[in-house]
Formats: sequence, C-alpha cells, structure tokens
Amino acid sequence: MKRINLVILLLMLMTGFYSYGQKYYHAKTAGQIGQNPYYILPKASLLIEVPVITKTYTPSPNLPTDISPENLKILKEKYGLDLSVYVKVEKQTPYISHSVMNDSVKISILAKPDLDKIFYTEGQKKWNKDKSISFAYGTDGILTDGESSSKDMTFDIVVKGLSGLAQVAGAAFRGTEKSKVKDSLVTYNELDDILKELDKLRIVISDYDIYKDNKSMLEKRYASVFSTLFYSEKVKIEVIKIYYTPANLSINSDLTVKPFSFNSTNGVITLSQALSDQLWAKNLQFGSIDIGQTYTLKFSKPVEGVEKYIQSGPNSTGFAYNIPAKLEVKLTAPGEKNIFNDFMKIPQFGTIGRIISDKNKLSFSLDPLTGELRKLGLGSSAITVDQVGAGTTALTELIKYQDAKLDLEIKRLEAEKKKRDLLKELE
Repeated sequence: MKRINLVILLLMLMTGFYSYGQKYYHAKTAGQIGQNPYYILPKASLLIEVPVITKTYTPSPNLPTDISPENLKILKEKYGLDLSVYVKVEKQTPYISHSVMNDSVKISILAKPDLDKIFYTEGQKKWNKDKSISFAYGTDGILTDGESSSKDMTFDIVVKGLSGLAQVAGAAFRGTEKSKVKDSLVTYNELDDILKELDKLRIVISDYDIYKDNKSMLEKRYASVFSTLFYSEKVKIEVIKIYYTPANLSINSDLTVKPFSFNSTNGVITLSQALSDQLWAKNLQFGSIDIGQTYTLKFSKPVEGVEKYIQSGPNSTGFAYNIPAKLEVKLTAPGEKNIFNDFMKIPQFGTIGRIISDKNKLSFSLDPLTGELRKLGLGSSAITVDQVGAGTTALTELIKYQDAKLDLEIKRLEAEKKKRDLLKELE
C-alpha cells in the first residue's frame, strides 16, 4: 500500500507541474506578435443606409399658365396637380427636388477588426508542445468558433407615399365629388374618361387579380395623358451607405453625435469633419455640417449587465473576450423626428473579460459580431509519457528501490519465522 501511495503522490506532483494554463498577452506593437499565434476581437461598425429620392419634373409644352387660384384648387382636387410643382415649372423650367425617405432609413451592425484588441500567446514555449492551440478565424481575422454567418445587406426599398404619376389622381380615385365649373381649363375629357373607367372597376370586377391588372393599366394611361397636359415626373432612388465606427471609450451617460447632414436643395450628404476618423462613405466629402439639416445619433446610458461585475486588469494574462455594452440607439432626422430606435451591443463601449484557469484545455465560442463569449469549456488532459519526461527515470529507480527494500524485509521475516520454528523443536 505504501508503494501505491508513493507512486500516486509523484504522479500528482508532476501533473501539477505541467498543467498550469496558457497565457494570453495584449499586443501593444506588431513586433510582440512575431510568429506567435494571435487573434483579434471585433468592434462594431454601424451601417446607416439612407435612401435619397431625386424627382425631376419636366413641364409639358401644353402646360396652361396664368390659372386662377380657384381653378388651380380644382385641378389639384380633380386631377392631382401638385401646386408646389406647378409653381416651379409654370415658366417652362424643369424642377428637381431632393429628399430622404426617413421612414425607410436602416441601421445595422457590422463587425470590424479592432486593432486595439490583438492578443497573442507564446507558441515557442517548451511546455506548450503538450498543449493544443486551435484558433478559427472569420472575416478580417476576427476570432470566432469557426462558424460564420452572413446577412444580405442589400437595401430593401419600400416606397411609401411617393407622388408618382400612377397615383397623381389620388383624390379622384377616392371618389372626390366632381366640381361643376364652366371654365374649360378644369375639364379634360380624356382624363375624365379614364377616371370614369377607374370608378367602374370597383363595381364591375369582383376578381381582385383582374381588378389589380386593369387598375394598373388605367393608371399608366392616366400618367401618360397627364404628362402631355401638365408635366412629367421621373423618380430616382439612390441608397447612400454610411459606415460609422465609434471610438473605444467607456460611457456612463448618454452620448450624442451628429454624423452627417443632408442638403435638400442639391441632394448632397456631408459627413462631419469632427468625426473624420470614425466615418466612411463612398464618394462623400467631409466638411462643416448644416445644423438645420443634421441627423443625430444618440446612445442612451448602457443597460447594466455582467460587465458591471467584471473589472479586467490591464496586466491580466487570461484568455480575452469582449463584454459589449448594450445601449438604446436612436437616429433623429432634422426637425427632431425620431426615425430609428433599437437596442444594440457596442463592444467599444464595454469592457474586456478574461478567463484565468489552471486547466490545460480551453474550448470556446465567440460571437463573430460582438466578440462575446457564447460557449466555454475547461478541462485537463490525462498525463502523457512526454509530460512525465525526465521524472520517469527517477520514478522507476524509486520503485526498484522500494521493491528491493521490500524483498529484504520479506527475507528477514522468513528468517525470523524459521528461527522461531527451530526454537520450538528444541524445547
């Protein structure tokens, strides 16, 4: 029994010597990484998709001029004439308007490598040959668990409230009462005929698909005739993609930034010069933003989570992962109109967690967007021949010594027994 206990004790001592955990260091310079295994944690980049509408109105050569205010009102109600457009094109001058579809602005989170959060482990350590290091990388070298997900960020435009010529006679389509006016300027027989056919559709056709097809055909006819009498309208929608990557900072209260402004006169978006190190957009310029037409991002005070209880020391050598702050994010359009409101996780506003363990096996899964810890496994491998190493010889010699000592003891006891037996025979 003594022999067995001694062997177990020696094995425990040697296992403890070889099982201390892997260390991970925060890289401050490129030279520190060298040939060592490393990984990069992600930071959040907000993709703001802004649909800009450009409408071009071209007056018809037949456009009537000098119409009385009373008749203009009738044209608006009966045929869908836009009075603000009419004023612009009355002198046979094309008119271009620019606006943002505020109710279709989108904000989504993308992951970018945070070059301030590069961590490495010493792969050349002698004891490290008995430990496995397995890093799976996603896009841009961001550490993940080998799983990746992709999302189609193509803008899905939902056109709402457009005053296209297919809808230009909206008032008439709703069954507005027709005004009886003698002035010929407010009576256009061809338009009236189409409106009458539209009115009949609701009564004559009961099949929805047939109704929809016929209605679309009549609206196109109406738009064609309207353009020959008054003006034509061409609509172009361009989705501007703006990437905003907040700087790494700890916030304990609300944070408000003004990333860009929109000029409704020329349709130009200007990025804030004050955020030039955090903003990027293709073919957009930085400059002084127009305060009156500025869009505002507000990050409300973080929702307290586990990060409240974790204070990661700067000199910690455990495995590092992100603990992002969860905030309410709002985007406000000019005029204080809130057009986006959602909760988002921003690693830059959170902290770094560390896993410190004396186990020699670490398995993990990180969220590829936020760098959060999703799965963790800790364990120790069984002792191997290599781990025993130089201790094997000493252990073998010790066992041999104990065996020899035990044999001597057995021989001594056998001799004592023979001696007692002989003494009894002599009595």
